[in-house]
Amino acid sequence: METTVQWLKRYCPTKLDPERIAELLTMSGTEVEESAAHSRTGDTALKLEITSNRTDCYGVLGLARELSALTGEAFEPPALDYETLSTPAADVSGVTLECPDLCPVYTLQVIRGVQVGPSPQWLLDLFEALAEVKNIRPVNNVVDITNFVMLEMAQPLHAFDAAKMAERRIVVRRAQPGESFVAIDGSRYEFVPPEKRNGTSPEGGGEYVWDPDICVIADAQRPQCLGGVMGGLDSEITEVTTDVLLESAYFEPLNNRATSRMLNLHSDSSYRFSRGVDPAGVVAASRRAARLIAEICGGEVYEGVIQAGDVTAEPWTVPFRHAALKRTLGIDVEPERAVEYLTRLGLELPKDAVKLAKKEPQKPVEVTVPTYRRDLTREIDLVEEVGRLVGYGEVPTDTGMRATATGRRKRERVFDLVRERLVAAGYHETISDSFVPVTDVYRHSPWKAGGHVSVVNPVVTGQGLLRPSMLASLLGLRRFNQNHGQLSGVRLFELGRVFAQHAAGSKPTSPAQETTVLALTTDGAEAWRDAKGVVDSLCEALQVAVRYEPVEFAHFAPGLAAQALLEVDGGTQRLAVIGEASEEVRNSFDLQTPCALAELHLDRLAEAAELHRTYRDLPRYPGITRELALIIPEAVTWQELSRTIRDHGGAWLRTLTYLDEYRGKQIPKGKKQYTLEMFFQSPERSLTSDEVNQQLDTLLQQVRQANGAELRT
Repeated sequence: METTVQWLKRYCPTKLDPERIAELLTMSGTEVEESAAHSRTGDTALKLEITSNRTDCYGVLGLARELSALTGEAFEPPALDYETLSTPAADVSGVTLECPDLCPVYTLQVIRGVQVGPSPQWLLDLFEALAEVKNIRPVNNVVDITNFVMLEMAQPLHAFDAAKMAERRIVVRRAQPGESFVAIDGSRYEFVPPEKRNGTSPEGGGEYVWDPDICVIADAQRPQCLGGVMGGLDSEITEVTTDVLLESAYFEPLNNRATSRMLNLHSDSSYRFSRGVDPAGVVAASRRAARLIAEICGGEVYEGVIQAGDVTAEPWTVPFRHAALKRTLGIDVEPERAVEYLTRLGLELPKDAVKLAKKEPQKPVEVTVPTYRRDLTREIDLVEEVGRLVGYGEVPTDTGMRATATGRRKRERVFDLVRERLVAAGYHETISDSFVPVTDVYRHSPWKAGGHVSVVNPVVTGQGLLRPSMLASLLGLRRFNQNHGQLSGVRLFELGRVFAQHAAGSKPTSPAQETTVLALTTDGAEAWRDAKGVVDSLCEALQVAVRYEPVEFAHFAPGLAAQALLEVDGGTQRLAVIGEASEEVRNSFDLQTPCALAELHLDRLAEAAELHRTYRDLPRYPGITRELALIIPEAVTWQELSRTIRDHGGAWLRTLTYLDEYRGKQIPKGKKQYTLEMFFQSPERSLTSDEVNQQLDTLLQQVRQANGAELRT
């Protein structure tokens, strides 16, 4: 950002010299990088480094407000009133807004009878002094006024020659394929999709560009301006211009930045729009420019401002406790002083704020924040504002800070245990990208609550989706290992977040619902069992009871997938999905060997985990193992059979282990054999074989009745 000392003093009439002004601004966080005195005008130009959160200081008014707060001098903003014609502007022009997602609000003023010529001497002197630190040149009085107001109010403007605009109206829309545009710097752009380009460059020079979200400002026939980036050559203001259409708008910052980067076309306007302008300043800047055009260029302004669309421009409140100053800064700041500093910055506090701060410093008051300070959203932000104005030099460096020892949270302890178990099992932790391609294999999720979360401007072309699951990402890492010669023995896991919209049908840009999950992949002959064993191991270590059921999921082969269910408040929640990658999924990643995958909901696991251990004596008496082969109907699942066995196995049944499943000539058609192992043990005495056999007889009667099972002899 660039300004001059005299320009600042126009709105904050201080008597301080340029060196002191530069020092005050720098020490308050708005660093003056360079200053240069201009010999002829006697003014001093300043070049400042403005952080991206202080968009209000991209204008001289914002800097003058800072200087006013630092010095206590009055802040005197420019007047915005002017006389207008009795004819409404809407009678002679109009605006059609077709893309409110790219340009939420667009305003237009119409000015007639303008005499285009050189700017007045005071404006030329200002630009001449400013040229010491900024490459700026006068063009003509109308264009110079729009540039002046942009630098003054941090709100870019654009002026069209009304006579060159078809039907003298504005259409704000997306660029259409087949159109072309010539920027004011002479650069030519053809809006043609890649599949329809038949050469390396457009006929007549220029370059091909296309994106469905390029915003253009058009007349009734063709584009005349790249919205928020640069004006067009065909409608620029020249010495023959008499009627002006004055634009002031709010363009969506992320899309504006993406368009500017894609076209490699940067300007003072795009610099400000891409960082976000003050919505409440859109009309104010337009009125400021209209007043100057009427005053300097002899124009007459039609009544009213034509506006299409709207954008929220309401102040908000932030709770603020005076006690937070002492706790954070380490110094005592008198309530009167703190309230005065916040008020100087344009913030509003209750009338009794000082009285309340003295009586109950821990009680918060609601501070109203103006729209131009969008960086102030938390109490700590207000504390920092007071600290800046008090002066960081007054904050002692030897102030002690009270520290309280705290233990690690349950969630952190669970995550650490998960990592330890997986590393001990031979797995390697990975970190993959949260942005994934918008393809079917990446779109499936076992946790999706709503729609997918799209990225407006992907960092990497083609990766425009926030991952709804990490399974596909791990398959991509398997492919990476395979391509580097590691065909087997690849055991990977990742802890991270996956994303979904809060509800089905939400807009693609709505806030995302985040879920923390564990994903893992392994290979080998027993890959499926290996993955399930890891889930079982984690649940056992965290004392979480689950049951398994078959499940169908897009990444898994049919019949080789299960879900682990967690009992919660009389219902169930899915804790994990486990399965073998289907052949179709492996082919999509060019994987040569079978592999298994699992994804576990870590948020649910951490909530259900029991980390407190109770001591229990080691078994003092030997146990008895029995292995059985049961023939059961094909429709009966292991889950159903094991539930019956556990319910009726008696108090001595300690473990039940699945060993094998068999079908063959010896097994009747429509049935299958489950081989299982049971371990019986008493904590009080040694069991006899007769006691265990008697318990087995009772158990076999129950599984025969409940599951149609017969003992194979």
